Amino acid sequence: MDSGELIQLKEFLLLFNKLSDRCFRRCVYTLGSATLTGEERNCIDTCLSKNVNFNQKTLALFMEINPPFQQKKMEEQMAQVEELRRSQAAAVEASPQPVPIESQPVQA
Repeated sequence: MDSGELIQLKEFLLLFNKLSDRCFRRCVYTLGSATLTGEERNCIDTCLSKNVNFNQKTLALFMEINPPFQQKKMEEQMAQVEELRRSQAAAVEASPQPVPIESQPVQA
């Protein structure tokens, strides 16, 4: 697994743990039994569904909105690179050019 995949896995597991904790705290009231009551099960199902749907909609919106922002950012960076190239070219043209030794007149 490369580092990018590990980061994604870590983010997924953190999200999963937060979601599990949130729904558990909201829905489970009795800790004396190993099984959930019907009310607890329904609450957890609703909580998970709402959160998963929210995350899916958020991701879809991000995927829709992000490309234009990325394109604009890339264009701005390309403009900065072009400006830097121009300023470097202007600096090179403005600097005095050395005269080769062979072309200098010989003084007597």
